[in-house]
Amino acid sequence: MQFSYYLDGLNLITVTILAFFSGYIVINHVRFFKNHHIPEGVIGGMFFCILIFVLKSFFGIKINIDKEMRDIFLLIFFCTVGMAAKIGVLLDGGKRLVKLIIVMIFFVTLQNTIGVTVAINSGADPINGLLAGSISLIGGHGTAISWGSFFESKGYEGAIELGLISATIGLLLGGTIGSPLGVKLIHLYKLRPRATKAQQTYSHNLHSKKLPASVYLVLQCFLFICLCVKVGESIHTYLAYCGYIMPRYLPVLFCGMIVINILDSKFIPSRNMKISTRMVAMFNDVSLQIFVTMSMMSIEIEYLFDKRIVSLLLIIFVQTVFAVMFGRWIFFRIAGKDYDSALMTAGFIGTALGATPVALANVVAISKKYGPSPKALLIVPFLGSVFTDIINVICLQLFLMLPFFNM
Repeated sequence: MQFSYYLDGLNLITVTILAFFSGYIVINHVRFFKNHHIPEGVIGGMFFCILIFVLKSFFGIKINIDKEMRDIFLLIFFCTVGMAAKIGVLLDGGKRLVKLIIVMIFFVTLQNTIGVTVAINSGADPINGLLAGSISLIGGHGTAISWGSFFESKGYEGAIELGLISATIGLLLGGTIGSPLGVKLIHLYKLRPRATKAQQTYSHNLHSKKLPASVYLVLQCFLFICLCVKVGESIHTYLAYCGYIMPRYLPVLFCGMIVINILDSKFIPSRNMKISTRMVAMFNDVSLQIFVTMSMMSIEIEYLFDKRIVSLLLIIFVQTVFAVMFGRWIFFRIAGKDYDSALMTAGFIGTALGATPVALANVVAISKKYGPSPKALLIVPFLGSVFTDIINVICLQLFLMLPFFNM
């Protein structure tokens, strides 16, 4: 007899925080994890994920995690990403962002080309190459479910499960490979943080002790976050009603951008209306860590025992080697070969194999030890969540026009 328990609300948040601190303890006592700066949420979430699997397999206790609660923290995270996008910092990273968008177009195309080529040469369906390509690796679990449903409607059975297997493995790889690669680049090229005037101002405001945390500042920031999330969700619902499909977090991110730049402008002279950069950073970090930990806890390990995993493992292995080589020799160099570039490369691996929050977790984990990089914290989520999502959709549509997909 199997007992089912639904983990939500305060119970879920409590367990998530416990998982995060268990990862924190492990990292501080295991030299390998500490030296390679693997995010606490990845380690703690994996530990609890395994625990949930053991309870289900050996004790008949099935724990279901509330995905909606996880997605709320995702929306808060992307809202604060938008609220960190002040015009001055954006302009500083503008040229580099444009170059990296072109690089990502090239990468996504190659990622799907490699996936389809390996699938065909190994005797698997070409669709598997896309499912173990940008659909699940860059797109993550949500994109894997969306495209999997589409493929199943066209007669490709089990497409959702295959996509989820690939996304699960990719999430694990993105969280464990990205940070070590970034650290290696920092040591190899003896890199140190160096910021422009706008970034120095941003960093100074972030760490300034002249603006202590207060109930007013916390609630003010949280109010604007809630408003941005609510308005962004309404915009997303309206656009979906009109037939325009986009990621749920995208309108929320843009609302955050608009609000912060309006409040920061000369049209709002009152200091009481200015949002504290430190408060935005705090909510960003907290929501990021909770979302990453919940995401790792939510991984269903039984997918990894699917009999079809053998054909996927070969594709994912080749994809992982390609992503690491591309990040090390192409992305890092085009990004500028400086400290910011090393952290962006760690974020690139998180995006290329896992998801944007994992990419940010990689960047945050390294910056805690070696110093802040406002440019990386800004470019990585924009590159991974906004532009790469658009690139991914266009690229997949073009690939499906190839004759051997028979769509």
